[in-house]
Amino acid sequence: MLSEADPPPGLGVALWRDYFTRAPHGMVLLRAVRDPSGALEDLEWREVNPAAAATLQLEAGGVVGRRAREVRLPAVGRGFYRRLVRCLRGGSVEAFEQAYPPPRALVVGAGGSERRRARPAAWYAVTIFPLADDHLLVEFRDVTHYKDVLREAVDQLNRDDLTGLANRRHLKTRFWVLRRREVPMALLYFDLNGFKAVNDTYGHEVGDRVLAIIGRRLLDNVRPAEVVARLGGDEFAVLLAEAEPSAVTRVTQRLLAAVEEPIALPEGVVRLSASVGAATSPGDAEAFEALLSQADQRMYEQKRSLPTTR
Repeated sequence: MLSEADPPPGLGVALWRDYFTRAPHGMVLLRAVRDPSGALEDLEWREVNPAAAATLQLEAGGVVGRRAREVRLPAVGRGFYRRLVRCLRGGSVEAFEQAYPPPRALVVGAGGSERRRARPAAWYAVTIFPLADDHLLVEFRDVTHYKDVLREAVDQLNRDDLTGLANRRHLKTRFWVLRRREVPMALLYFDLNGFKAVNDTYGHEVGDRVLAIIGRRLLDNVRPAEVVARLGGDEFAVLLAEAEPSAVTRVTQRLLAAVEEPIALPEGVVRLSASVGAATSPGDAEAFEALLSQADQRMYEQKRSLPTTR
């Protein structure tokens, strides 16, 4: 006999059905299909909630009852299906992140023509739950916003606020990525000559603009894969990957020429030069700080041979 506190029979099923239908995140129920010997043959789509149908760009009625091999999902590779199988066999929950392309955006042209344009992939936090009777529940929640916020935060940590270039932290990270891949590198260490006079003559606001212009010039004169960083003050570094000695010399000369081009500002024309030191890895050093120190030392050797440069 049920007490007043006990739910009526079937209430739990009704509540689950209501939750499954109304949930703002995707939910898919799958069931294992086995051969007479019990070996796993495939997975069958059992139920798809409206949120999942919208995300996967499916008609729920068109997939329920069909085998997984019969339903093609873009951007879902074999790794996803391996996770499903592992969850079935091991009985443990699988949790991971998965990128999935959203529906193409409708773009209306000036003449009224319509076309579909691809949009960046959305990211989902996916959880696979093993259930009774060889069933799996797949839940996925859109975490694109959180990924974007995290990416922006990481980017800010790795960027110089003044110039928008990479900072020392990012330069170091890139060095170790290449080092682990055993990629030979050259590090160029630049120090501007005559920059102090710019600050003294025009003020620090103009000096900041000049640094940003110099940073942009350096960036425009290397390959997209190279890293240009501002180390602080009027010091910059360029990390070159897989560069032969002759190529390092050519790049250095090109960058020095870019620095020496006059900078026309409303306040006046600024003319600068730079001292530069180069060091290679693994030839000169195998660690980042040692490589940077070697390039810095060679830069100052060149700088000391010049007349007054500050």
